[in-house]
Amino acid sequence: MTVRPLLPAIALLPLLAALPAAAQTPPAGLTPTLAAQLRFTASEALDQSAPSPQLEVRRLRAGLRGSALAGRLTGAVVVNATPAALELIDAWGEYALTPTLRLRAGQFKQPFTAYRMRSFTELAFVDWAIVTRPFGGERQLGFELHDRGAPRATEFSVGLWGGGTVRAAHGQGVAAVYGEPVDNLSDLRALHVPDAPHPEVTGRFAWRSPRAATVRVELGLSASADLRPVEAHDLRASVAPEAAVAVGPLRLELTGYFGASDLVEASGLGLLGGVLAELQGRVGDRAVLAIRYARVQASDGLRADARARADRLVAASSAAQHEATQRRLAEVGRVAYEQELTAGASVRLVGSWVSAQADFGWLRAARDAGDRDELRGRAQLQLVY
Repeated sequence: MTVRPLLPAIALLPLLAALPAAAQTPPAGLTPTLAAQLRFTASEALDQSAPSPQLEVRRLRAGLRGSALAGRLTGAVVVNATPAALELIDAWGEYALTPTLRLRAGQFKQPFTAYRMRSFTELAFVDWAIVTRPFGGERQLGFELHDRGAPRATEFSVGLWGGGTVRAAHGQGVAAVYGEPVDNLSDLRALHVPDAPHPEVTGRFAWRSPRAATVRVELGLSASADLRPVEAHDLRASVAPEAAVAVGPLRLELTGYFGASDLVEASGLGLLGGVLAELQGRVGDRAVLAIRYARVQASDGLRADARARADRLVAASSAAQHEATQRRLAEVGRVAYEQELTAGASVRLVGSWVSAQADFGWLRAARDAGDRDELRGRAQLQLVY
């Protein structure tokens, strides 16, 4: 079993223990925040060897939230400080232009789908579904005008962004299809020179029925457009319709994802699609049981273009780099789709502070050379403050 180095996290325990006392008398307008996860993962690949079981501090996010001008000016700074990473997650400020209209600026998560807009601490599973890797939304530098939290049935958001994700985890576009790495520009351990901005605009509109309704319905539509997408990385445009229905303790969420990317070796557009369906059921006040299905699929045209580009790069590589380039791009264009079917549970152990999550899933990558199936089990202890 692989155990990620835990000593840096253990060294932070005195600080974590002091947070409740510090919160009783915080500096004026400042509130400390903390989210930590200790995770165990084990998997078994049905057609080849699987990675060793792993115990790791998956997230350790400490931050400060600020408020001034009677709540009209707010902001947050959050840093992830696990043994494996040191990165800036959020750094934004927000001003209330009117009682319901707010302008936010800085580094923060793009408001793309209600699913991704929630916090990871609210998931009924150990982590996000596979659809967020290509479709996000992820943190970017930008501006957003929104009215979330207003006391009405509708809400909207419009945003202008730099166009490039500053974290490598989500919102990768078609980079994985083309076999291209995504730099983690928020990594504080290394200096990264960001690419030139290429404006991206986003919009989202949502409607929800009254909370007192017997059948509660939510509808939403998210969209984005990159005005100068980076080839083999960015989607030129994407749209995600979403719907949720809740009756009593049951809630069903459905989200579709549709993206278009400029082809590199040919003219025209390649298509990338996805779907997420999740059913949750509350058990009392402390537990949630859930099951989800997610799928991401590339069009034949996009796959063929990615393969043609990979073949060109391999042919053009130097003798010293030929073998490494060939190995890196071996699977490019040869995966038709990826999917997961996962069952999970989340239980609150101590108020809203301490909870546990566990899930078990079947993952498949449909490859030209034969499907790759994997069974994965995960368990997690989570602290939120």
